[in-house]
Amino acid sequence: MKKTVIQCVTALLCVIAVAVTSVISVGKISTAKVDAAKAAAANSSTSGEPSADPSADPSVDPANPADPSADPSATDPSNPADPSADPSATDPSNANTNTNTNTNTKTNSNSSNASKVPSTAADIAAYYNAAVNKAVNAKAGFSKKRTTTLSNLNGGALLKMQIVIDTVNDFLGVGTSNVKNTKGKVGEISKASLTANDISSPTCKQSGDNYVITMTLKNGTSKANASSKSDSTALGRTGLYSGAGDKKAFDYKNAGNIYTGINNADGASVESVVENNKNIKVTATINSKTGNLVSLHVSYDWDVALTNVKYVLTIKSATGDAKTSVDFTNFVF
Repeated sequence: MKKTVIQCVTALLCVIAVAVTSVISVGKISTAKVDAAKAAAANSSTSGEPSADPSADPSVDPANPADPSADPSATDPSNPADPSADPSATDPSNANTNTNTNTNTKTNSNSSNASKVPSTAADIAAYYNAAVNKAVNAKAGFSKKRTTTLSNLNGGALLKMQIVIDTVNDFLGVGTSNVKNTKGKVGEISKASLTANDISSPTCKQSGDNYVITMTLKNGTSKANASSKSDSTALGRTGLYSGAGDKKAFDYKNAGNIYTGINNADGASVESVVENNKNIKVTATINSKTGNLVSLHVSYDWDVALTNVKYVLTIKSATGDAKTSVDFTNFVF
């Protein structure tokens, strides 16, 4: 009887040890082992003979899980199952402090990025393009003033004809014109697509709530004849109103525009046109909070050379020099 009681007590202690180990290990020992230990206790009380071989007893784990020293959670500080090894389990402020630190770092980083003034040529070009294109896409309202002044125009006898002079001045936009574009209307402004390669000595400075961008664009040349047309100048990528054809309203007319315009006129023709653009200056004021254009100024000098121009009579060459400035103001989004 005494032997049977000892066996039962031994089996019961085994069950308790397994159960405690199960709690400490937080699920590391399966419930199957606990069930096995219970079964062993029942067998011991029935047979009255304890097993002499520990490996034959299902309640004994070869890794000795009943021994807390063999439980990884008792020795691994990263295992949260051991409260003494995990500071966050005993000090709630630790977890909160870490969370707050991460949140603050992210917030500060975003705030820093949002207030960073564009500095490289690529960043300035991208910021400028985004502002101009936003105005185009939003169909913003604005006022525009364009002024073109001819320094000289040489065309021999052809340019002594008043009708020719008037036609040339009208097409080139000589003089000053003012345009008022209402909000919601597609206005006389084009999308911008400047790159770092187009720009010389760009700057961007903070002025109150605005960024003021100043750029000098590299000189360029456009050419046109019966077989080809080309344009290496960046003027058409500044946002100045431009495009294909002979539209008089264009603020920038390259060699292709002039070539098309002359050859489309009744009784007139030109064999080739070459236009050079230089001293190209751009100043844009952009609201740093909204990205909206506040104002835009573009100015440039240009000269043109034409060969074999015909209108009633033919001259071998004609040349001209001019200056153009365009100002956009009073933007309404």
